[in-house]
Amino acid sequence: MPNAKLSSFKFVVAILVAAVLGLSPGTGNAQGDDVFRVGWVTRGDEALEQRLTPFLAYVQENLGRPAELYPAPNGKTLIDALAARQIDYAALTGTGFAVGQSSCSCLIPIASPSTVDGHTHLQSVLLAKPGIEVPRQDEVLGGSPSDFFTYQVPNFAVSENRASLFSDGINLASVASLEALFTLIKDGDRRPVFAWTYATPGTQTDKSALTGFAAALVGEQPSLDVSWQSELFRIGPHAASNAVPEEDRLKLVEALVKIDDAAPLVFDVISPSLGGGFIPAAQGDYDNYMQILQALLKAE
Repeated sequence: MPNAKLSSFKFVVAILVAAVLGLSPGTGNAQGDDVFRVGWVTRGDEALEQRLTPFLAYVQENLGRPAELYPAPNGKTLIDALAARQIDYAALTGTGFAVGQSSCSCLIPIASPSTVDGHTHLQSVLLAKPGIEVPRQDEVLGGSPSDFFTYQVPNFAVSENRASLFSDGINLASVASLEALFTLIKDGDRRPVFAWTYATPGTQTDKSALTGFAAALVGEQPSLDVSWQSELFRIGPHAASNAVPEEDRLKLVEALVKIDDAAPLVFDVISPSLGGGFIPAAQGDYDNYMQILQALLKAE
């Protein structure tokens, strides 16, 4: 990748991390009370905040202590609040967990959702049309520098082992958004493109198994096929501050794992697009997010 693009790439990630590295986490509940504060990115959507009320009641029932919502306008605010222990719990993306953990080493994954088909992970794939020799292609379409699976994962994975995919390095043509990327393919752009799909450990991702954004692209251009695939990345977790007692964390794990059966309407509120149940999560499940984050910051 040209140095200018890599510098821009590093800048985006560095800004995200720098925003939280300066925080000095406190100890215990910052409010000094027994209220369990649940963080959620609502972006000022009052209707969403209302829909989350049954989930707060479910948490309160399972913990035996009052629960209230901390509505965050964006992911950065949510991560800041977790790192500063202003809240006890939050639903995070995998990258959000990595950024928060790098700032305070104070987050513990509780459980993560799965799709209705049982997929528990995400994966980056390279899609190309027949006759396109990917290693010789001058340019490959990717997402914006802030898009983890169609820009960040390919950059890191390919740079670690360039010979397996691009003998002379990768030249990503950054696109402003996934919508713009989809429009290019829809309009007949023949360049290979990086996209994301849901996946399951132990299975090979072929064209018939694609889901998510990759499936949408292939649906628009059926001649696209899978030319490369990254390692798997666990879907982002619900996580707790390490100030939350272990007993309460275990109660939360149990509550989330059974929520689709015990409280299906509540489950629909917190996992409306994925549709599968929750499974327990551990620190090691997000190591590859942490590794990519550190590699990007060290990239030259």
